[in-house]
Amino acid sequence: MTALAQRLSLRVLPYRRDELEAVLRAVPYYRRTVMRAGAIRGLDADLPQIAVLNVLVTHRRVPDAIVQEAVKAIAMSCDEIGRANRLFAALQELFEPLRSQGPAALEFGGVALHPGALAAYREVGLLT
Repeated sequence: MTALAQRLSLRVLPYRRDELEAVLRAVPYYRRTVMRAGAIRGLDADLPQIAVLNVLVTHRRVPDAIVQEAVKAIAMSCDEIGRANRLFAALQELFEPLRSQGPAALEFGGVALHPGALAAYREVGLLT
């Protein structure tokens, strides 16, 4: 999106509130976010949007310590990632449902979080 916005004039379309809510109800792995003004060229105001959760997938045989290190690095670097690419400025907000919903906030289709991911989220204070 960032590279495309540098080459072309883009316009981010706003959702009406009822449209946004309908999409969020229909797709469990979408989250509410706000694209911040200036995140891409031509975005002049904050705009409520849908965040698509990207997931890292691994096999349960991958050692817990490796997964824990990777997840912790991402969770602790949200501000830096947001500075590197303004489209990720609200990345930390996508982790917040872990605090209220626990692991279920990021478990889709019956796939449990890897034990290393759980350990990382606990270590950084997102899970108790």
